Amino acid sequence: MDVKNVSLQLAQGLLHCLRDCFTPAWSSRITNESLMPTVSNRQTEPVEYGGQPVHVDTISYLSIDSYTAIAFVRNVYANLAILSTVSIIQMLIVSLFNVEVSQMLPVPAFLWLIMAFAILTLLNCTPRLRYKAPYNWLLAIVIVECVTLFTLHFHFLVYSYVMILCGLFAVVCVIVCTYWGAKGPKRYMPNAATATVIVGTALVCMFLFLVIAILIKRVFILGFIFVLFILVAMVATVQSEFIHARMNYFPMGDEVGCAVTIFLCGWAMHSCILFSIVVIRQQITSSPRGGMGPMDSA
Repeated sequence: MDVKNVSLQLAQGLLHCLRDCFTPAWSSRITNESLMPTVSNRQTEPVEYGGQPVHVDTISYLSIDSYTAIAFVRNVYANLAILSTVSIIQMLIVSLFNVEVSQMLPVPAFLWLIMAFAILTLLNCTPRLRYKAPYNWLLAIVIVECVTLFTLHFHFLVYSYVMILCGLFAVVCVIVCTYWGAKGPKRYMPNAATATVIVGTALVCMFLFLVIAILIKRVFILGFIFVLFILVAMVATVQSEFIHARMNYFPMGDEVGCAVTIFLCGWAMHSCILFSIVVIRQQITSSPRGGMGPMDSA
């Protein structure tokens, strides 16, 4: 056999092994064509998605029809609706019965965030869990529960209608960001370099505002919240591009993971608005619970 052909076959086998180790079988990633010597060496393999075989070009890109893409997007938003309903029902129950979650579950609020971050990391870094039911659903529900309990931990700071209004405003912001990511002009969307610069600048600004708020005056925490809100809005926009196949990667089979990301963006926006109101109220009034809190009438 020709040494050149043997070398090409070994290189292809090595690439396939690496792909199988780091990428699930039902997803596809664009691979740099310079890694392959000729275009004629491309191969396709069928994968099951929605009960129908879809041919994946393992070298270049995912060949997917518009109906499958639309079905994927609908599944993402359906899963998002389920996760949001689970969180909203709990908040309504706590509001109706005026339950003090912090007394029923005497757990520091930051522990809920740490647990949510740890499970989110597990979901994102373990493809065999992220793409396989019911494990992905179990992790998603636990993440939703953790961030919901974190929010309910501060429920006593404001009236229920204030929290509901904050939630509605956050929903509107998420809808605007997802619509812009899905339908906005591509030239106005942040590319990889722009997104990296924005994220780096935002993290530096958040750190500076946090240090100033701790050392000088607490009102500067509003700057931290504002920058965080802008950062989350950008993440929601990019995630919408990702879902609607406007990037070089189509997240086939990752409906639950995409839904969790959008849910967390909405939750982060809701928390930013809520804590902004609390900080502004504390600066206006002398009482830490005055102005908008349920304790004012006492």
